[in-house]
Amino acid sequence: MSLILKRNSPIAIAARSEHTKAKSTAHRGLWTISDQVANSLFNLGIGIASARLLPIETFGFFSVLFASYLIFRGVFRALVLEPIAVNYPNHLATEHEPVALGISVWFAVIAGAILCTALVLMNSTIDPGVVLLCTFSIAALLITDVRRMLDMVSGNTASSALLSVSMFILLTLFLLVFHQSISSLKALFSVVIISTCLSLALVGGCKSPIINPTRLYRWVVRHWSFSGPLVLEFLASSGLAAVAIIVVGIIGLQESAAYRGAQMVAAPVHMFFLAISTFIVVEASRSGSTAKVVRIAALLMTIVGVGYLLFLLFTDFLPNIMLGNAAVSAIPVVVPLAAHALISSLSVMCSAVLKVQGNTVRLIRLRMISFIPESIAIAIGFYLGSATYMAMCSVVALLIALPLWVKPLVEAGVVGHRAESKND
Repeated sequence: MSLILKRNSPIAIAARSEHTKAKSTAHRGLWTISDQVANSLFNLGIGIASARLLPIETFGFFSVLFASYLIFRGVFRALVLEPIAVNYPNHLATEHEPVALGISVWFAVIAGAILCTALVLMNSTIDPGVVLLCTFSIAALLITDVRRMLDMVSGNTASSALLSVSMFILLTLFLLVFHQSISSLKALFSVVIISTCLSLALVGGCKSPIINPTRLYRWVVRHWSFSGPLVLEFLASSGLAAVAIIVVGIIGLQESAAYRGAQMVAAPVHMFFLAISTFIVVEASRSGSTAKVVRIAALLMTIVGVGYLLFLLFTDFLPNIMLGNAAVSAIPVVVPLAAHALISSLSVMCSAVLKVQGNTVRLIRLRMISFIPESIAIAIGFYLGSATYMAMCSVVALLIALPLWVKPLVEAGVVGHRAESKND
């Protein structure tokens, strides 16, 4: 009888509740990381296929196209998905799915129009079919981003992970079976579209989008006070990496192939950091325990980042496997970009903390200050006409701005004396 009373005591019930909550958090975190890793592997798989199957200059041109897509995706996420994730938790987020899908369609149309204009101005002889397939690819990928983010915010992280994993598996199967037929951008974009559409169908598809531009514009304006700083933050941070590929592409398509190839080799550690960042935003928003979540994330980032950098320092095995013939020009750029990814883990954590706090004004201020040395590094690399020099200059620029990102982490109790006192 006393045992039953003890088991049903308030302390025992509270302990079981905490245990259940911890298990639930761990499961959601596992699904979230699986989703981010699988999605990043999908993007990495596209890059590896283009590096190994396409001629090096075609790979360089594809790298410029992919960098342009990354810019559009980053702006879209900051403008639409992150405001939904933060302002409409749980199942409220799904009510905004038609709006998000409609904006994704318009983003793809605008991307296609810009690409066509740029090719006309350059007097390019690129097949218009490539532009059309590129536009459809951007639309399909943005739509999957909408579905994944809404599933994560509503707590259905398993569905989000299933979508990303199926995209990666289907892409891999298509590339393995039809690799001898994939020798052009048309074939590669077709594989991307088919893999994405089949994966969406597997998880139940999505709602009908709202295409009315007036309604979409009003939605964007209503959330601009939150999303506007995030757009600027992206353009001043992650967007710079994509801009660097485009700038290197002006130097020469072989240089852009080398820079993008090195980014791909450094991508595994970077995509892990992004997965951890998403986990920080989602779990800290749910639990309210920002410092504890970020300290766990920091430990994981340090172990993975340092280990990966050491691996790249002592062997060229990974570049040769991933890039094939494009590895020769990319190898000198690999270690600087891997070091850049490792050092940037602090800014990734700080960015996640400030997003959870809703302090986007401070975040954009930090990004704009860091933007100055980073943009100077890109300009110097362009002047020197080398992808390797540009990568080295980017590392120096990041080290200069690093102290700025430590202070918010100390204030949040993640590092330093405040973290120690909280533990005590």
